Amino acid sequence: MRLTIRVDSKAVLAGLKAARRDLNKDVKAGLTEVAVTIGVPEVRKAAPNKSGKLAGSAKGGAIAQGAYVEVKTPYAGLLEFGGVRRDVIRPKKGKALTTPAGPRANVSGPRTYKAQHYMARAVAAALPKAKPLMEEAVIRPFRRHLGG
Repeated sequence: MRLTIRVDSKAVLAGLKAARRDLNKDVKAGLTEVAVTIGVPEVRKAAPNKSGKLAGSAKGGAIAQGAYVEVKTPYAGLLEFGGVRRDVIRPKKGKALTTPAGPRANVSGPRTYKAQHYMARAVAAALPKAKPLMEEAVIRPFRRHLGG
């Protein structure tokens, strides 16, 4: 079944476009609020905490279709999904690194990082709390716009 509606009035079209713009903006604001109040604290709680940079870089946001939490550090993906690093480690200060095998000028062997899935755990923990708030964040602008 297909329904086609044709609107000839420029004023009505302009009104509909303005309403769509306002609804998208209000939905995005509501979803951003949910991401910041629920998603970001859960990610910060679940993030591996060695220096605190990973948890500190968590930011929440939204687009009209959904909310998200992003972590912006170069090693976030490596900790979440795991992987192998093959680059050479050199000392920042001094001439040698301290290793279990004794001092070394550099370490060049591959290092394997096991996946920790901290973001997946955080999303699973946040979803039951966030789902009703996200539904309300989407419905609220429509109610306000339709006068209900």
